[in-house]
Amino acid sequence: KPEHCVFFHHVLTPMHKVRSLPIYSPQLTYCICQFILKDPSLADSFIRSLIRYWPRTHPTKEALFLEELYEVLERVNSNDLYLLMPKIFQVISPTLASSHSHVCGKALTFITSEFILPYAFNEAEIFTQYVLPSLLTSCNHWNEQVQEQFRITVHQRVTPQHQVYVADLHQALQQHNIKEEKVKAERVVRKQKWDKICASVEKITAKYDSHAIV
Repeated sequence: KPEHCVFFHHVLTPMHKVRSLPIYSPQLTYCICQFILKDPSLADSFIRSLIRYWPRTHPTKEALFLEELYEVLERVNSNDLYLLMPKIFQVISPTLASSHSHVCGKALTFITSEFILPYAFNEAEIFTQYVLPSLLTSCNHWNEQVQEQFRITVHQRVTPQHQVYVADLHQALQQHNIKEEKVKAERVVRKQKWDKICASVEKITAKYDSHAIV
C-alpha cells in the first residue's frame, strides 16, 4: 500500500540517523527486512539511504550498519545487486581498513560471504579500486588477530591474475610510506625549532622579570 511505502521511507529509514540506534537496531532491521520481503523494489532506495547515513565516526553503529546491509542484500535479486555493488564497495572499502578491530572484522566477513564474494574478487574495477588496497592495509593492522585474518584472506583469494595489481599497489604504498616518513621527520625538526624558540623566550622573559623585581 502507498501509505506503507511512505512509512518505510519517511519513518523507518531515517531512524538509522539516530545516535541511539544500538538500542533498537535488531527490531528495526527485522521491520526493514519484512518490508523488503513484501516489496523487493524498496531495497534499492533503502540501500542508497543507508549509504548516505553511513556513520563514519561511530564504530558501534558502523558494525550494525554492516550487519543490516548484509541482511538486506540477502533479499535482493542478483541483477539489482550487481548495479548497486560499486556504491556498496565505495562505502565498505574504508571499513575494511578501519582501525577499529570489530568493524574491520565485520567488513571482512561481509566481503567473504557467499553472495558478495564473486563481486568482491571477480569484478576487476571493484577489486582494484576498493577491495585490494584495504585488504593490504589491514594486513598490517595493529590487532594481531585481525592482521592474521586479512593475511589468510589475501593468501586464499588473491589469485595469480591479481598479482600485477598487488605489485603496483605495493609500489604505491611504499611511495606513500616514504612520503609519510618525510613528513614525520619534517614535523620533528619543526617541533625542535619551536622548542628552541620557546626556551629562548622563557629565558628572556625570566631575565626581564628578575630585572623588574629589582
